[in-house]
Amino acid sequence: MRRYGIAGLTVAIAFFLKLLLDSFIPIESPFLLFFAAVMVSAWYGGRESGIFATVLAALLSNYFFLSPLYSLFSNNPGQNLRLVLFLLEGGLLSLIVASLHATKQRLEVSLLNLSASEERYRQIIETAYEGIWVIDADGRTEYVNQRLAQMLGYSIQEMLGRSLFDFMEPEAQEEAKRSREQRKQGLKEQFDFCYRRKDGSELWAIVSTNPINEQGEFSGAIAMLTDVTERRQDEVALRQSEERYRAFVKQSSEGIWRFELEPPLSIEVPEDEQIRHFYQYVYLAECNDVMAQMYGFDHAEEIIGARLDTFLVKSDPHNIEYLQNFIRSGYRLVDAESSEVDRYGNAKDFLNNLVGIVEDGFLVRVWGTQRDISEAKSELRLRKQAEVALQKSQ
Repeated sequence: MRRYGIAGLTVAIAFFLKLLLDSFIPIESPFLLFFAAVMVSAWYGGRESGIFATVLAALLSNYFFLSPLYSLFSNNPGQNLRLVLFLLEGGLLSLIVASLHATKQRLEVSLLNLSASEERYRQIIETAYEGIWVIDADGRTEYVNQRLAQMLGYSIQEMLGRSLFDFMEPEAQEEAKRSREQRKQGLKEQFDFCYRRKDGSELWAIVSTNPINEQGEFSGAIAMLTDVTERRQDEVALRQSEERYRAFVKQSSEGIWRFELEPPLSIEVPEDEQIRHFYQYVYLAECNDVMAQMYGFDHAEEIIGARLDTFLVKSDPHNIEYLQNFIRSGYRLVDAESSEVDRYGNAKDFLNNLVGIVEDGFLVRVWGTQRDISEAKSELRLRKQAEVALQKSQ
């Protein structure tokens, strides 16, 4: 009702303006002011409102301004033709104006949606955990989000316009240049990169890049950076720890070893079954050269992979007792003696410290150290034999 009311109101305004102007300056065309009313009606109310204004304006013009006056019917072909042309022009004008208005509304809605989408995009970019970096074809910074600026210790304004290479360690710049050439070729890639923070410290990041092409030509790239500095530091610390461990194992005067159980052994099974599992599945996974030499080998590699019965002969009751004590003590022995044989069948005596690693109720491996006490045991046996012989002689 509002649309048709506006149409009627605009036609009425045009009608009274026509009457007012005719009293001062007669206007030959009775339809001139009504075109404006049709346009306003179509713009505000759409096609139907414009057509309604056209018909209403035609009736008023025909009745008040076309001869014979105050009649809706005319025998003048020229007047009738003018009226028909006004109806056609008014209808066409209504269609055009309504279409333009609808297009304008759609465009406004699209712009609002685009603005809302851009705002959501900016919020996502600004609140993202990853750093976002946009560079042009020459490698200069066009945009960074707040996260990236914080990662590098700069403000956003300090980074804009600066070359990508200004934030890199010298040894990383060649890699960056190579990467830029690949991006120009449209290649996507991901790699670890080292950057230099404002305070001079290193920033390690996983960098994912995508080329930006405009009209088929490379115009820049967008990169997403994830800070992995702590992980890299942990890796370095772990590597250094492993190097210290290897140096300790290598230089130790004691034999150091690790036995693995594949499959792991449930600690809930009976003792006899556990011992059978030891002899069937336990193997030497790691040891130092000192241990290998205790068994007559030169290097650890020569003995790695050997089964348990290579060291603890299953037929020796002392070895079974040794394993039983290991199980009963909660998989931990301190200064426990074992009687074994080397690769040549010579009897060997060792003093052992060992501990089993239990995970989720399963014994998975055993770490230990051992010292060769064969000579001391041999001297002790000789001394006892001498004492027995002396007693008999006395």
